[in-house]
Amino acid sequence: MATIEEELKQYGFKSEKHKAMLNLLFTSKWLEQSLNKALKKFNMNYDQLNVLRIVRGFQPAHPSVGDIRLQMVDKMANVSRLLDALQTKGMIDRELNEQDKRLIKIQLTPRGDSILQILDVHLAPLKDFPNSISDEEAIILNGILNRIRSN
Repeated sequence: MATIEEELKQYGFKSEKHKAMLNLLFTSKWLEQSLNKALKKFNMNYDQLNVLRIVRGFQPAHPSVGDIRLQMVDKMANVSRLLDALQTKGMIDRELNEQDKRLIKIQLTPRGDSILQILDVHLAPLKDFPNSISDEEAIILNGILNRIRSN
């Protein structure tokens, strides 16, 4: 694996913290691209997978658009557009609430559930993506990332 200096062809950083920030951004994009590449054969992207997993996580209840938005990894994702795409692919159904027309009940279709089960197996190798670090190191990394976001 190449170092961040080699990846960016940059050898002079302002500080180790600046280097760490760029390394974090670069690694985040690398991971997203790796996931999207694995999902391409299913005609999906990571945001769509994230929505399907959120909907599955609510079962047997049905989340609203707002529920999904709150749990999205990418808080800037257009949830309505993602739901449109997933409905077009036959992976989710949307149903209006008869009492409150503003509320939409979202549920997985049998096709969506089936695809999620296939993806669970297909993406299993990426589940523990950083095989080069131990569980203890992952705990430390998670703590550091949480502290960075709380600053």
